[in-house]
Amino acid sequence: MNKFLRNCKFLAVLIAFSLTACESLDIVPHETDLYKEKLESKGKTPRSATPLADLMPGFFGNSSVNLQVAITYAVALEKFSIMPIMTADQSSGVITTDWYSTSTNTNERFKFNILIKDDEMNDESLVINMFKEKIDGGIWKTAPVNAKTAEQIQQTILEQSRKLKAAAEMS
Repeated sequence: MNKFLRNCKFLAVLIAFSLTACESLDIVPHETDLYKEKLESKGKTPRSATPLADLMPGFFGNSSVNLQVAITYAVALEKFSIMPIMTADQSSGVITTDWYSTSTNTNERFKFNILIKDDEMNDESLVINMFKEKIDGGIWKTAPVNAKTAEQIQQTILEQSRKLKAAAEMS
């Protein structure tokens, strides 16, 4: 038993030493993508990443994305396509834009978070959060948002989604 305790102490000291020894290393990540460079050197174009859930539908629970959610998602994504998209995930129904300023007014910018909650295509199914900032002395500051703007965008998306759903059902 005494030998066992001694071995456990030695192992614990060894693990602690190895964990703290790496702490002082100055590790710099490689700046290039070797896989991408290798493909390009062979004349091939690297593909963008595809989520594993998209490659294996049904394996992670959902056998397919609901058609109505997919329609609303596609319409919302198209409506916000003029803005830089930060996050777009059809399976969760989330779209997040980055800050965007129009060329006519660079002193204010907007950002949106869009959530498609369900397939009902009603006012509660689609949530649009709008954020606005104005520049003041070189610093972006939060500005009041006209709630009707987000509501109008929501209604436009829902109306177009309903029309596309009706067209899909007729075909």
